[in-house]
Amino acid sequence: MKKEIRLRYAPSPTGKLHIGGARTALFNYLYAKHTGGKFIIRIEDTDLKRNLVDGEAEQIDNLKWLGVEPDYYPGKSDNHEELALLRQSERTSIYQEYAQKLLEQGHAYKCYCTKEELEIEHQAQKDAGVKSPKYSKKCLLNHIEKPGAPFSIRLKMPANKDIFWNDGIRGKVTVNSDEIEDWVMIKTNGIPTYNFANVIDDYLMKITHVVRGEEHISNTPKQLYLYELFGWEAPTFVHLTVIIGENNKKLSKRDTSVIQFISDYRERGYLPKAIFNFLSLLGWSPKTEEEIFGKEQLINLFTFEGCSKSSSKFDLDKLKWTNNYYLQLLSKEEAFSFLETFLPKEIKTKYSLETQKEIVELYRPQLKEGIELNELASIFVKPKIMLEEERNYFENEAKVKEISQFILENINSVEWTIEPIKAFIKTLGKALEIKGKHLYQPIRLMLFGEEHGPALSELLLLLGKEEVIKRTNEQS
Repeated sequence: MKKEIRLRYAPSPTGKLHIGGARTALFNYLYAKHTGGKFIIRIEDTDLKRNLVDGEAEQIDNLKWLGVEPDYYPGKSDNHEELALLRQSERTSIYQEYAQKLLEQGHAYKCYCTKEELEIEHQAQKDAGVKSPKYSKKCLLNHIEKPGAPFSIRLKMPANKDIFWNDGIRGKVTVNSDEIEDWVMIKTNGIPTYNFANVIDDYLMKITHVVRGEEHISNTPKQLYLYELFGWEAPTFVHLTVIIGENNKKLSKRDTSVIQFISDYRERGYLPKAIFNFLSLLGWSPKTEEEIFGKEQLINLFTFEGCSKSSSKFDLDKLKWTNNYYLQLLSKEEAFSFLETFLPKEIKTKYSLETQKEIVELYRPQLKEGIELNELASIFVKPKIMLEEERNYFENEAKVKEISQFILENINSVEWTIEPIKAFIKTLGKALEIKGKHLYQPIRLMLFGEEHGPALSELLLLLGKEEVIKRTNEQS
């Protein structure tokens, strides 16, 4: 019987869903669906002090919004046994049992060193010129039982043992055990560390592929040795390259110059399909020149052979272009439903629903982010404040008085539909013997406070005859 392919994304609920985490979850999802397997979300919430109240829900909700729909996650599972594996904080006793087995077999030991002792030893090794100081050297010599004293449990790493794996992207990777400290499996508070709980959970959940960022490469030999000690078959490990910004440095959550969280893009008016498409090409290529792919296409095409061995650059302009592309695919009703939240509030009370829809349509072709609509459409609330050079031109060079006078004297007889408005502007130009920018720019500045924008006739139509008269009088 063929083994079911099972992949998981295992975030900690200590923060919002980051671009890097979303990309990792997406690649897990795509491969699971490509192979007909299962994609699971497991919550690694053992860092109790840093867990956010809504951290778990934030991660799951934003992944589902993206279209990265898990088969199992806390709150959703086909059976109780599966559900019990999805939140680490509920499984402390299980980790303790497996740690006890290793203690009994002599593969682990209790460490009574205090934090202060470890820090002193660590500093001493640094002072002695040791490049990679290891707390474990002290612990191996000083783990005599101290009844009643707090202790952690450390895994005893073997000497001079090559630990290797065939990475799904990098090929064969080998690490010698001498480079690895006797690492802590269970902390003094009884909570398991990442490396220990991760292995136990992946085994019990029958995970076949562990797909994660390359920062976890140093964890892999530690985990592989655990698999060996327990006699378990290890999963296939796949380490994705880092995502870098325009400065060629790894994206950091502390870098406020780049918007890095999915919820922020969601709030700025990005379509989930656009982000899904963009993230799928961030470190993976279908070996074609195409840039737009639907979900089913990506599922059919995705394999780890297409993943890059080089860092992936986060190109915000490319994401904006992709979002603009998907915005144009929406029907008029879909576009309004998605974008109406970005209209200035005053527009919703001042204009009819149909006019609001037309305002959205007017600007939709140029929108890269939905939030841009708020500023663009603000000219229907009130004219923008002119720049100094625009004000100088408006007051000193343009035939403002003649234009405003012609408008006020003739506008009432104009039927307020698009063709008569176009004819009215043409007649105005002939009457005053002006054309081109000398005709259009003064009108735009007088009524909207800006020199450029969508077709003037369309702007006038949506602004409405009464508002045109009102603004013309204000500038006369």
